[in-house]
Amino acid sequence: MKLLQQILTEKGGELNRSFTVVLGFGGYFKGVKSILDYTKDKVVLYAYNKKLTVLGSNLQLGEFFQGDLFVSGDILVVQVE
Repeated sequence: MKLLQQILTEKGGELNRSFTVVLGFGGYFKGVKSILDYTKDKVVLYAYNKKLTVLGSNLQLGEFFQGDLFVSGDILVVQVE
């Protein structure tokens, strides 16, 4: 995580506006304001003033606290609109 923080700092990004996906395990999303839709194949989030659509299989919502959300399952695609 320190490398990510260093890269974002050097490039002018913010760590609290990021997400990390671990293939076959799930994803960690920061800066989530709301969950717009949820099924086992799709999760739609509102974060960073954008709509994020997470597509995969066996998706399950995990912890959601202070804008941080964990989604478990096999995430295949994250679309940002």
